[in-house]
Amino acid sequence: MTREALLVTHTGRVDSTEHARTVARDLVKAGFTVRVVDVEAGELAIGGLRPVSGPNAAEGVEIVCALGGDGTLLRAAELARPAKAPLLGINLGKVGFLAEAEISDIDEAVRAVHCGWLYHALPRSWISFRTERTGPRAFRSRRSWPRPAAER
Repeated sequence: MTREALLVTHTGRVDSTEHARTVARDLVKAGFTVRVVDVEAGELAIGGLRPVSGPNAAEGVEIVCALGGDGTLLRAAELARPAKAPLLGINLGKVGFLAEAEISDIDEAVRAVHCGWLYHALPRSWISFRTERTGPRAFRSRRSWPRPAAER
């Protein structure tokens, strides 16, 4: 069985790109097929990566690893959600409110993934809004979020 991971980073930042290269190399060495967002593949410039795009980019992966700040993590979450793939956020940014790990934890986090240590997904809330305006004052909005089973 092939193990696969999707790696999402912010290649516009040199330090993020370097950390992503290290993580990608470690995962490839551990036997993973590593997918990367196609627009980031050229910047990462590592052989053996599989460029992907579109809403099915994370389909079938064991984990999505996001290396960056909250914006990168949100972008990775959009890819992980349709595939119901677990998401590991490693903060390389300034705030890192959404990340599970800090840069100082990167080696341990990657080791936990490739060694198959037990990890579990924590359920998170999703909120999405869509607003449409069809006149000077009229609008429609849609909202959705997963709710605990007890509230359904």
